[in-house]
Formats: sequence, structure tokens, C-alpha cells
Amino acid sequence: MQYIAEAWHQMVHTFVHTILHMPKTTPTATKAAAVRLSTAQSGKTRITIRVDNATLAVFKEQAELTDASYQTLMNQALAEYAQGRRLADVIRETIKQQLQGY
Repeated sequence: MQYIAEAWHQMVHTFVHTILHMPKTTPTATKAAAVRLSTAQSGKTRITIRVDNATLAVFKEQAELTDASYQTLMNQALAEYAQGRRLADVIRETIKQQLQGY
């Protein structure tokens, strides 16, 4: 469990660092229009990032256990990090949820 927590924390930190330090680029008018339309329709934007294999494996493993997609789990982790939630709080909440059924 400690390995998963450490990998989760490292992935979120790397993900946020990568997003915050991406170079600013100006898309072409066609791409800009497509991005605006896509964002307006779904509330999400498609991005491409590189993630460590070990980090991705953790999210895929967690996805199998929870019947969620790893992309959804990564999005949730990033959203929680952006909202200032600590990893320990997330783990505590997840354990409580899992134990409620017992």
C-alpha cells in the first residue's frame, strides 16, 4: 500500500509540474475553434502527456480494482491535487469508503 501511495503522489506531482511548465503555444484558428467546441460540449479537453510506466501501472491496477478507467482516476487525482487535497486525506477517505461495506 505504501508503494501505491508513493507512486500516486509522485505521479500527481509530476503531472501537475508538467502541466504548469508546458510552453505556451498558439493553436491555429481551426484548432482553436475545435478546442473551444470540444471543451464547450464535454467540459473536458483532450491532452497528451508522458507518464512514467510505474505510475501508469498503479493507476491501471487501481482502475481494475474499482471498475473505473485509469484516465478517470488520473483526472480525479489531478483535480484533488489542484484543490489542495493531500494524498493522505485521499487515501484515508478511500479506505473508509472501502470499509463501509464490512
